[in-house]
Amino acid sequence: MKRLQIWDLYSLFVIALIKIVSGFPSPLPKNLTVKGIALASYHFSRKKRRNIEKNLSQAFDGKLAEHQRREIVKGAFYEFWRETFSRRPTRQERAVLKSVEIKGVEHLHRALKNGRGVILWESNALGRRNLTK
Repeated sequence: MKRLQIWDLYSLFVIALIKIVSGFPSPLPKNLTVKGIALASYHFSRKKRRNIEKNLSQAFDGKLAEHQRREIVKGAFYEFWRETFSRRPTRQERAVLKSVEIKGVEHLHRALKNGRGVILWESNALGRRNLTK
């Protein structure tokens, strides 16, 4: 039998936290939690933060000011945690998602019905990925 590792406890804690804050009717507790965890991650993940900063400096040939680089890195931490917590929407977020109209679905259904394949291109470059989830 495999022994419980610290990573397992960390993952369990994150999953439990996501479930708890997503259970509130308002997205405010979840948003505040994400901001807090992102800020803590930024400060405590020194090695990861420095690697991202180094890569940014290389990508921009050292032309980014320190405050610009810091804001980009903080934003990366925030977006990671926002995306992680978005996997379980709150009641209010689910209601909004149900009201969204997806255009072009009929075309995909027709193609499948006629024996043609379809390609679904999902990219986070187009915004948050709630609809595809």
